[in-house]
Amino acid sequence: KIATYFRKPWVLSQKNLAQEIEKYCSELGMQRASINTALQISVPIEQMGEGTYMMMNAGFTAAIIYISIRLNSHLAHRTQREISTACRVTEVTLRNNYKIILKNMRMDKKKFEKGFYTVEDIVSGAYKNE
Repeated sequence: KIATYFRKPWVLSQKNLAQEIEKYCSELGMQRASINTALQISVPIEQMGEGTYMMMNAGFTAAIIYISIRLNSHLAHRTQREISTACRVTEVTLRNNYKIILKNMRMDKKKFEKGFYTVEDIVSGAYKNE
């Protein structure tokens, strides 16, 4: 009841975002460096998600993996279809969560897709000072 009252039902969940990311990345056959990037950016994104009452579900995890791949496309290349299949969500869910995360983190989607942001920008929050 308390978790529902504070609009944070995932607090009672047994899910661990880091373990979920590890599991899905290993299913995708990603290198350790790519997995570390996903884990690194998951911390500030998870904090943002908790602050905006987002559900930390498989779609959210898929979007984090997709964002990490977009940030380090030289380390790994996976399509939205591959990621959504591994995470057992639809491609539409992945794209919607991706857009929601970028919007809530106040990052411009066009700049992100052009490679304007780096992993360090996301971790340190430097993108907020644009």
